[in-house]
Amino acid sequence: MSPPAPRLALANVSKRFPGVQANDRISLTVAPGEIHAVLGENGAGKSTLMKIIYGVRPDNGTMRWNGAPVVIHNPRQARWLGIAMVFQHFALFETLTVAENVWLGLDRRITRVDTARDVERVSALYGLDLDPEAPVATMSASQVNDISPTFTRNGLVRRSTPVTSSVRMSVPKRAACSRNRAMSAGPSMPSGKPG
Repeated sequence: MSPPAPRLALANVSKRFPGVQANDRISLTVAPGEIHAVLGENGAGKSTLMKIIYGVRPDNGTMRWNGAPVVIHNPRQARWLGIAMVFQHFALFETLTVAENVWLGLDRRITRVDTARDVERVSALYGLDLDPEAPVATMSASQVNDISPTFTRNGLVRRSTPVTSSVRMSVPKRAACSRNRAMSAGPSMPSGKPG
């Protein structure tokens, strides 16, 4: 029996903006159920790569979703496929609960009750101290920081805050990652296990 196709596969993806080569022949695979962290310094091309996965057209390269070629034209199409984006500067509404904040960015086929259950399940899985019904205004800075990169139902590609001198992640975030890819302004580094 052959192994399942990668959930997401990028091959030789490139994107250039006036005066800068943001991505140069990036290849990446993400297996079903895997959380693949994309790490690197500011300007390394992480945001551009994530935006390509979320609907910005690359100059070159191909994308496959569940083994089939796909061209994602916009974020709505990406969400329909099950791809979600957690932006680096995730804006939270302090008057809403954790579950309500997570639910805001999801497809409306997913109920708020299901989202609260997912927040509870993922919090327990990664040892996070997050109550899905707690208003964000009542939470510590550390708890708020755990919301954005941890919760995206059906999300397969997540990103960590860019680091400027080392590739280090907090213990809960590192534990949540199956693999990582370090990027730099030059060619990207091969994938590896977080450590």
